[in-house]
Amino acid sequence: MEQQNNLRSKYLADGYIVLKSVFTKEYISNIRQKMINLSTKDMLKFEILSDKDIQKIILNEELISCIKKILNTENLLYYSDSSIVNHQDPFKNRNGFHIDARGEDQNISYE
Repeated sequence: MEQQNNLRSKYLADGYIVLKSVFTKEYISNIRQKMINLSTKDMLKFEILSDKDIQKIILNEELISCIKKILNTENLLYYSDSSIVNHQDPFKNRNGFHIDARGEDQNISYE
């Protein structure tokens, strides 16, 4: 627990942390090239979360538990990529943010 407290303090002070030893060096070595290859795919034609190794990374119970402790919460939300881009002016959003669950939860503003 002391390690998580130190990580939380570092996160609050710096705005980021590096979590070490969540995955073995062997696992990282084995998937490194696959991840590089995935990063070059046309993401408009590929759902990255359908990949089993991506699922294993993002949905890793040890990682999620550690993140919850560092953020001091039991409620984590992952929005994936829910952005709208106006390619003529990418820094202005004229239509609000896209959310798939529009109207499902009144606490989540569409604006």
